Amino acid sequence: MKEANLFFVIFVLAWNGCSENPVTPDIFLDSDFKIQFGKSVFIQRENLYITFTDVVEDSRCPEGLRCFWEGTAKIKLLISKGSENRIDTVQTYLPQKIISIGEVNNSYLFWVKKVEPYPKANAKIEKRYYLVTLNVSRFTYGFSASEIENKTGVFGQAYIGPITPVERNGYINYKPFQTSFKIVDSNNDSTTVQTDSAGRFIFYLQRGEYQIVPDKKFPA
Repeated sequence: MKEANLFFVIFVLAWNGCSENPVTPDIFLDSDFKIQFGKSVFIQRENLYITFTDVVEDSRCPEGLRCFWEGTAKIKLLISKGSENRIDTVQTYLPQKIISIGEVNNSYLFWVKKVEPYPKANAKIEKRYYLVTLNVSRFTYGFSASEIENKTGVFGQAYIGPITPVERNGYINYKPFQTSFKIVDSNNDSTTVQTDSAGRFIFYLQRGEYQIVPDKKFPA
């Protein structure tokens, strides 16, 4: 049985452009949409432009081969909102990523649903043929704005997976996971944090440097 991996989507709390090729304006939050390499989409209600600018890595296991690791497709996006721009990456191996642009509460959850085409043995994919399916939603995880405004610390969600055998269509199945982990400060003092049943957590901290140490006692 393939060993499951526990990982955390972590967002750091507050520390006290426009595209040249906008496409259809009927892109909405919480619904799947596709972006071709070099193209953009515009979520009108959010004034959010998303441009697929580069393929950083495609190490997915080719069709017909057996691989030690399923690999990942890592995609670079240019995200623009008003006068602010940022470049970030999303990938299939960690399919959900929190990206913040603008104010501290102005964050989005980017979910990589699919990257096409899927690689084949001994066949190189030209970047211009790549097509990524994304889903973008407002980042809340059930925390109210008053919980995170003007505070310092970390919050996020724990996932475990793959929970089913890796499929060769590029989709990897993860699920939220209830667990605990330790936050260790620079003096090696630690505090245990327990997530809720959906894997969500929030913990306030003083400014400084910390390490997050997952609980190693999770199922394989």
